[in-house]
Amino acid sequence: MRKSLKERFTDLVRPYSRGYRLAYVLTSVSVAVLEVVSHAISTPLDMPSFLLLTALCVSLAMAPWLNRAGDLLYVGAFAAAGATSCSVSLAFPALGMFLIATVWIIHHRTPQASLLLTGYILLMLLQDGSQPSRIFSDVLLSAVTFAIAFALRNFIDGAARSRRELEESKVETAKAAAAVRAKLAAGLHDTIARDLARISISLESLVAVHPELSEEIAPVVDLARVSSRRLKPMIAEMNLEASAPSLRTAVKESTLMLLPNRESSSRHSALFPFP
Repeated sequence: MRKSLKERFTDLVRPYSRGYRLAYVLTSVSVAVLEVVSHAISTPLDMPSFLLLTALCVSLAMAPWLNRAGDLLYVGAFAAAGATSCSVSLAFPALGMFLIATVWIIHHRTPQASLLLTGYILLMLLQDGSQPSRIFSDVLLSAVTFAIAFALRNFIDGAARSRRELEESKVETAKAAAAVRAKLAAGLHDTIARDLARISISLESLVAVHPELSEEIAPVVDLARVSSRRLKPMIAEMNLEASAPSLRTAVKESTLMLLPNRESSSRHSALFPFP
């Protein structure tokens, strides 16, 4: 599904993440410090060069808050500065171009990064002429930028892939645990609950044959009833998605298995009334 114009514009100006913003700010500060220190050793900066350096550093520091739009603004400012005589004395603002190319490669925009670095090399050729040493240094820096960018991209993509696999593993683990709980709950309902019902029915049948044993058997029947009531919340807690098990249903099933006539079933229900 193709994005609308508004969605494309939002993607174009959405700020980079905190790590990228920090990298841009540190690079702009480094550019300013290196430029000032280098000119303090050799020729001091004149006012036009200082103002141009300040503008480039500020635009580089603010670029990540505008995503690709900020990158393009810095690229445009750098290209415009290359047309002035003041830019000849500035060497380190080019680090911003290499940083932007690195970020674009990390975000899988390699063709755009290639065009950016190619344009930078051509701009330097127009500014300084075809000096072999300058051409070699620019090409070498571009190659190093590509190598570092691809290494960082592989690392970041691997970390993102590991996070996705971890999330998927957590989901699968949760599903497996839920399935185990449901299976265990069903097992408890189909075995222990029904066994308690069968025990109670058998005891009731024994009382029907031997009424003199009713006092001795009644505590056992009560114990079975209490156990069944304790079992219900345990089964419900194990399997939250399932409806609460009906021990009355288990009693009826067991009654049909052990007592063939309705009269016996009625006697059982009166003696052992499950909820």
